[in-house]
Amino acid sequence: MDTSYRVSETIKSDEPLEKVFDIVEGALKAMGGELRSERGEGKFFVKEGKSGVLGDFLMEADATFTVKKEGEGIYLIEGEIMKKPAALFWVCLVGGFCFWPAWAGVVLYFIADLGKEYQKKITEFSVKKADAPAVRTEPETKEEEPSEEKPKEAAEPPSE
Repeated sequence: MDTSYRVSETIKSDEPLEKVFDIVEGALKAMGGELRSERGEGKFFVKEGKSGVLGDFLMEADATFTVKKEGEGIYLIEGEIMKKPAALFWVCLVGGFCFWPAWAGVVLYFIADLGKEYQKKITEFSVKKADAPAVRTEPETKEEEPSEEKPKEAAEPPSE
């Protein structure tokens, strides 16, 4: 029942490595839980960081993140998040046989996506705090060009 998620983000910035550590630390603090960092090794450890995740009360979550300098002004942030059932999940699973609405807890556990939430926080903080936006793997949307149509003028009231 344990589930593992992997997330990564590349930041292009002229900021020093310490500033990037601060960015990552801010993002991980936003997920809640207990945060421990080993800046010398470029690692962060998060225990029970699951704030804002649907069904967070049904799971236990631990995460490990590393920050590496890939090149001049390029930083790679990689993380692994482990999710496992909490006691309430087991109560819902067993209780679901007697009281069927308890199955909602089981369903919530399986649809909760910690990886998506961590990725969102890391991306949000990296875009807000770094000089340049984070590199994205998703296709960018194009803005629609303004149409050539002229706006209709308001009709004048008939004169008497």
